[in-house]
Amino acid sequence: MADAHLSDEQQAELVEKYKTNDKKSWRKEMTKLLRENPHEYKVLELKGKSSSHQTHLTVTQFAAALPTLNSDLIDCIFADIDEIDDEQGDGKLKITTIVRWVNNKKRVKEKIIIKDENWLYTKLKKFQFKDLDIDENGTLDREEIHEHFDKEGVDPKITDVIFDVIDANGDGDVSIKEWFQWQQKFKKKDLAKLFPKEPTPPPEPEYKEPEPEPEPEPAYEEPPKEPEPEPEPEPEPEE
Repeated sequence: MADAHLSDEQQAELVEKYKTNDKKSWRKEMTKLLRENPHEYKVLELKGKSSSHQTHLTVTQFAAALPTLNSDLIDCIFADIDEIDDEQGDGKLKITTIVRWVNNKKRVKEKIIIKDENWLYTKLKKFQFKDLDIDENGTLDREEIHEHFDKEGVDPKITDVIFDVIDANGDGDVSIKEWFQWQQKFKKKDLAKLFPKEPTPPPEPEYKEPEPEPEPEPAYEEPPKEPEPEPEPEPEPEE
């Protein structure tokens, strides 16, 4: 869409496209429109609010950032973002989730551990752009890379991290130039930077049977004293 301002007819078409479950194409078109026209759509300015006390937006607050869009299209956008929000269906969106959605970024929720570093490195170096470009439009989106990587057994969380690294300009698409520049420069040591290994815990000390405590020596007891003999009575004097 060359024109940043959408007519009522164009907005109605986008609403129908969303309802027909062509969400992948719809999301790509919608997020690109919002990113490339920041003067028309102020949604990325919401990022500044997340540093203040406000962290969530209702649909009414969200609509204020998109004043030229009608309520039906805003409801579609709100619902799509809500699918990746922390608390779905609560009527609010986290501002950081909104910004991540517009930038076509997926959050990495946990530390990722690579089980076989050599296997992953070999796979990443051998993947061919033409094999990944399913719709043959000369660019790769996140879903295309996932479709191929997932079949090859790459952890989806690892795929998300790799995609964000290759997508240097953050537009949600990987061009042929971005792909080849990344693949040629990519070294095995880069995996260690992206996915640092957890430190090996120190080995547990060997269990040793406790040595028996020495039996205490019996306390010295003095022998009982013999009773002193009673003195013999003195003899009575003779008369």
